Amino acid sequence: MRYQKVKEAYLKWSSALVIGDASNAFGVNDDLYISSRVPMTLGGVEGELVMYRDLNSQNSRTADIIRRRNQKRDELESYKHWPGKDFDSFAKAYAPFFIVTRSKNSRGFTYEENTQAVKDALALCGKVTLFTTCKGMSDKELIEAYRAKESVEDCFDTTKNGLSDKRLHIHGDDQAEGKLFALFLALILWRTIHSRCLNWQKQYNLTVNDAIRELKKIRFYKSGNSWCMKDAITKRQRELLEDLKLDLSFMGKLKDEK
Repeated sequence: MRYQKVKEAYLKWSSALVIGDASNAFGVNDDLYISSRVPMTLGGVEGELVMYRDLNSQNSRTADIIRRRNQKRDELESYKHWPGKDFDSFAKAYAPFFIVTRSKNSRGFTYEENTQAVKDALALCGKVTLFTTCKGMSDKELIEAYRAKESVEDCFDTTKNGLSDKRLHIHGDDQAEGKLFALFLALILWRTIHSRCLNWQKQYNLTVNDAIRELKKIRFYKSGNSWCMKDAITKRQRELLEDLKLDLSFMGKLKDEK
């Protein structure tokens, strides 16, 4: 019930927006937002619903929805009759983009686009909603505080599940402090790699762990007073090194790419 109430309020605001209008946009980190707020009571608590549209996320999510809708339409057009034994499961696989209707006395079917569902899905692209009782804070201050909290939680999750997924396995306070310090340094490196190679990750649809695995493949040997790469680097590895902005001036001449 609460989600439906929030969704309806957001759709009412979002549907009235002019596409491409970013005159009242403001930036938080690398994201661009427009916002509005309405009074609302949730769970007996009176406050305000602050509605944001993340313009960067909106573009990527809109493109993804249109791609998926077109893919589903192509699949439906390729069928001469509905496959399998369960029509309901078949029809459900194409919701909410299409309404699929079974033909009488045959295995045929008809379909039509669920225009309202598609419209609502597009209107929700880039949606961020916050419920607050802090009426003295601006929309920008609220989203900054939320993103800061989200960043702390993300760092904690990375440290716990990504860098140290086991117990400390040490004896004594000094050893514990040493290992936690090493984890802290590792977290700084992990976050640095993550922030610097975002474009590289999106280009190849990879993760930070994939980037680290690529870096591990690059080996060096010492020749005189210079460090040289053992093997030629790939195009992907070179692009990664460029995004990371690593200082490679200490090395000798790089070998040609594979």
